[in-house]
Amino acid sequence: ASAGELADKVKGNATMAEPLFARGVTAHPDDLELLKLEWLVHLATGNWKAAVAAGEQLEARDEASKVDPEFYRRLASAYRSDSQPLRAGSTADTTVVKFPDDAPVYSLYVQLLQQEHDAALPRGLARFPGNADLHVLASQALKERGSVAQAATEIRIALGVNPRLP
Repeated sequence: ASAGELADKVKGNATMAEPLFARGVTAHPDDLELLKLEWLVHLATGNWKAAVAAGEQLEARDEASKVDPEFYRRLASAYRSDSQPLRAGSTADTTVVKFPDDAPVYSLYVQLLQQEHDAALPRGLARFPGNADLHVLASQALKERGSVAQAATEIRIALGVNPRLP
């Protein structure tokens, strides 16, 4: 059966379709249409590892995907959902450069930057507790969130580490 016929047969039931498309792609590895449908099914079911794997294959082999900002937005989102924030950010960063006029891609890029900042700062403070610059960044973030007392504590820590901070 063609990829389109298979898609029609499983329409509306991505969970049931998932193993069917996985077998189809294994049996017909050169069928890009089947791979595209498998990618969409994995995205629909939230099978992020499989979606990432299919997306990476599409990126390597499918010329149409390489010029589709929506493809890259979905791939970055799959990376994020698969707990790969650095790959998500890198993909979004590259996509923003490649498609500078695409607002949804830029929006995702900003979201990923914010999420990574929120996760990276506590990791950095835990890893480098004696770094004054990280404590200053933490203070700024806390102040923006309205936690003035905690922000002041972070500044005191930063000044304790480096009394010559501007």
